[in-house]
Amino acid sequence: MTFLLSPVTPVSLAPVAPVSSISTFKHLCTWLAKYQYFCPLKVLRGIPLGVGQIYACSALGPSLLILGAVLLYSPILAVHALLGSAIGTLAGLSMAVSQSCLYSGLSGFNGALGCMAVGGLFFTFSWRTHLFAISSAFFSAYMDIALSNLLGTVGLPACSWAATIVATLMMLMTGTLKAYRIPIGHVQSPEQNLRSCNQWEAGSPTDRDRESTDV
Repeated sequence: MTFLLSPVTPVSLAPVAPVSSISTFKHLCTWLAKYQYFCPLKVLRGIPLGVGQIYACSALGPSLLILGAVLLYSPILAVHALLGSAIGTLAGLSMAVSQSCLYSGLSGFNGALGCMAVGGLFFTFSWRTHLFAISSAFFSAYMDIALSNLLGTVGLPACSWAATIVATLMMLMTGTLKAYRIPIGHVQSPEQNLRSCNQWEAGSPTDRDRESTDV
């Protein structure tokens, strides 16, 4: 009886890269290929344009005028508008959106709206609501990207649906954030909201009777 021994195939002992690392590397390559010729100055220019895009304005001069008007009305709102637009632009960069969206400010205006809504407009300004405003800007920006891809398949624009949904969810939250919520009928500028809140805490009869009838 004879036995035939087949040759043994050598086994490679090299470490295998995990799937997550491979997908991250592919995403990084796609990002670098897409932004190979992008201009950082145009991206920075898109931040104030994101504030102007709230009013469908894609020119830098009128956008700065709009930002100046917001600054005159409420410095807190102006700061949150620029911050939210910058966060939306950063979110667009992380998701490799088209350069035209970055340069025109379309990737930042939902972040600006979400940040303004929570950072002093519908909530009393404090360090807690400021952190919630930053998270709202991120959520609004990423939801805008998702809705743009979803609604784009049927030829519909995402508009400001993302910021509206996120702000509504923030207003429906309970717990710490609910204590800072301002009734819809008493919404004013953030500075006036702070003044009214201080008067209420001091025991002003007019503001003490203020009760929220919102959901």
